[in-house]
Amino acid sequence: MRKKLLFGAFGVMCACTGGLIVHAATPGIPEIDNADATISVQGNLTQTACVGEDGISYTTLIGKYTGGESENVAGSTDYPLTGKLAIKMIKWTINGSTGRGIFTSNIVLTNSAGMTQYSGRLTLVSDGFPATGALIPARGWIQANFKTNDDGVAPPNDDNLIANVEFKLGVGGAVGQFGNLNATFGFANYSAVTNLAPNPADGTC
Repeated sequence: MRKKLLFGAFGVMCACTGGLIVHAATPGIPEIDNADATISVQGNLTQTACVGEDGISYTTLIGKYTGGESENVAGSTDYPLTGKLAIKMIKWTINGSTGRGIFTSNIVLTNSAGMTQYSGRLTLVSDGFPATGALIPARGWIQANFKTNDDGVAPPNDDNLIANVEFKLGVGGAVGQFGNLNATFGFANYSAVTNLAPNPADGTC
């Protein structure tokens, strides 16, 4: 009886091991392309004020920007990075004492055929308060998924834009850039500890 049990256990182990070999992960087909573009958008942000959990006065600006994104080197990725750009559902909250701010929004690029090219999130850390006509420096990132098929390699729609971005933000519009071909805006890499990003579930005025 004992020998049969041992043989049975060994048989199960072999079957499991064989299953693991059969279902082992296969190598992927990687691709990393340089992405370079400039951004110019216009809007009209409105603002509200409140007192933060630290007792400091804060201002939140909300609204949207619309305009365009222009690729610097056409064909450098599988997707055109030139088209109409919408930066929507903006929530930009600024510490009234230090000027440090957190900007979050949806970001959508529409291609020349009117189809959504990519959509995702834009997150920025800014420094300063946008008085009338002033543009405030900000740095952060875009994480967005491409919606149009590229070269037919399975699985579909698995490509994303992951971009470190620089912006100059204002109440009436903004300019931005990402990629290594752009001339730098020439300001610091801002950082913050906050309850506003990546998911702004708390803290906006």
